[in-house]
Amino acid sequence: MSTEVKRPKRPWHIQLAIHQLRVNVKSLAAEAKIIRAECRKARDDELAGYLHSHRVNRLRHESRLSHLALAYIRGMEYRRVEQKAKEHVSAVELFKKVQKFSWGSRREVELIEAWLK
Repeated sequence: MSTEVKRPKRPWHIQLAIHQLRVNVKSLAAEAKIIRAECRKARDDELAGYLHSHRVNRLRHESRLSHLALAYIRGMEYRRVEQKAKEHVSAVELFKKVQKFSWGSRREVELIEAWLK
């Protein structure tokens, strides 16, 4: 007799959203790696500074949103994902990311706000 606990199967649209977000997270990580390499190759300090700024300011934030959206859709607790977050995430931005890959209603923003607390 097996003592393994089986989780209920997620609906197909949730499974699809999880896979799409995993691809998004991986592509953002690859983009950061490419930008880092291009910064090292750049001969112009201004160009290297712009690439670094893009990676740190825009790409890092987008990557964090993707990770949080993935955790939210998977049903993980926020505190399990981010224990020491220094900056709060906007519930509206996270809602837009969740809505892009899955579903979303006006009530979803309230659920995300509650999840972030």
